[in-house]
Amino acid sequence: MNETEKLFLRELAKRTERVERERPSLLVSAAIRRQRKYGPDFSRRDWFGPSDENRRQRITRAMQSLIAKKLITTRVAGQRRTSNIRITDAGRLAVSQLNEKSNAENH
Repeated sequence: MNETEKLFLRELAKRTERVERERPSLLVSAAIRRQRKYGPDFSRRDWFGPSDENRRQRITRAMQSLIAKKLITTRVAGQRRTSNIRITDAGRLAVSQLNEKSNAENH
């Protein structure tokens, strides 16, 4: 797994965890329910900041690779390309292994 894939998967895991912990209020409950069902809302700019064309392509390739490896699934809604990204059980395991490896290297 390359560094962009690792970054993408860790970011998705972090955002998924945040959605799962969120206590829905009356105003945002529909959005929270949608994200719990389909995964966090995806916006390349919100997730990874402004990027040039090369970085945009690296992120897109990382996403495609993670889909092919069955670590994530995507949902397209309306006219957007990808609206939600969901981490799979295999993706959660991969993040756990990445974190364990990172912790071992730091000790």
